[in-house]
Amino acid sequence: MTTKELYKDVKDCCGCEACAQVCPKNIIVMSQDSEGFYYPVITNEDNCINCGRCKLVCPLKKPFEEPRSIRKSLGGYSKEESIIKQSASGGFAYTLSSQFIKNGGVVYGVCYSEKNIKNIEYTRCETIEQLLPTRGSKYVQSRKYDIYKQVKKDLKTGIEVLFFGLPCEVAALYHYIGVQKKIYTVNLICHGPTSLKVHSEYIDQLLVDNGKKDITHFSVRHKLEAWKPYYIHAVFNDNSNYNIKFIDTDYGVAFQNLKRPSCSKCRFKVYDSWYGMPADITIGDYHLARSGMPHYNHWGSSQVSSHSEKGDQLIKLVEDQMKLFPISEKCAVHYNPAFFRPTHVRWNRPLFAYIFKHKGLNAACTHWSVRVVNRFVKFKLALVSLFAKCLRIIRK
Repeated sequence: MTTKELYKDVKDCCGCEACAQVCPKNIIVMSQDSEGFYYPVITNEDNCINCGRCKLVCPLKKPFEEPRSIRKSLGGYSKEESIIKQSASGGFAYTLSSQFIKNGGVVYGVCYSEKNIKNIEYTRCETIEQLLPTRGSKYVQSRKYDIYKQVKKDLKTGIEVLFFGLPCEVAALYHYIGVQKKIYTVNLICHGPTSLKVHSEYIDQLLVDNGKKDITHFSVRHKLEAWKPYYIHAVFNDNSNYNIKFIDTDYGVAFQNLKRPSCSKCRFKVYDSWYGMPADITIGDYHLARSGMPHYNHWGSSQVSSHSEKGDQLIKLVEDQMKLFPISEKCAVHYNPAFFRPTHVRWNRPLFAYIFKHKGLNAACTHWSVRVVNRFVKFKLALVSLFAKCLRIIRK
């Protein structure tokens, strides 16, 4: 087996890291490319025994099972305002995780590394305290390391597991562990992650600009006065705080212009006839919530869609802790494009990646091509908004 046989093009690898974990000879490692995304590399082809496990575990080569449809969808928020304020949207993920742990299970989620905040990785949580760092969105693809092995070990000992991940990561987990009764999974509505290199360079830049030595807390979805706009929030080692609108930062620009290549042809979307959404439930922001609606909260609203009986059980687990209201499939899906279609690739992506590689994050984010694309996107959104308003007037 050679590296080229694992994947022919960068678009054929989602970076799930399952192949590296399943290799019995431990000769597959994840290597970071110039854009900052990780890809598998066979370090010693002579030691390969051609067992084919690396191909079998790949979620992009074939679906694990038939696509799951939407059984029901709900929108709402936690009954505790403090939970909503500290969550990315309405607090569904944290509330579910807390209840799952209280019932004796363990939760796997993503956090900024305790050892190095420039790294983002999976972690195992068996207490509420361990759960706290996983709160909030991370717009970067996390490192998995041996997380699938840990999940499989927990399941073998009879522990119930709740696993949060991007759809491709959930699919990779299923390929790795097979059919299991005690696994419960949660998809995040995925817009496509940017690279760990973007995150790392931004942290370095932030420290230099503010004359600081270290960051003790970091968030890309901090709520300052309301759910929106999103703020980057950093707490430095001297306890000073830093806040800035996410959209105005190099981080925000990179998130829009440098997605993982495989995301542009992602098939882990709700209406895909072959792959679809692999998890028991899908969660995300309920952007359609407006003031006056029962689903709306000033500090954020979540949406959740169930795809299985286990999904229904997970929703039932938080019914007493959250205010949840039924929403139509149209409201859940069609007003959240990332739920049903792949990430759009901006025309300036190759140029952005080239500048990022040779001159760094700030040079790429301040290039004239970014300004041109942003103006076009704003103009397009304005037209869509105008069309929607006209449509509402006509329907009246």
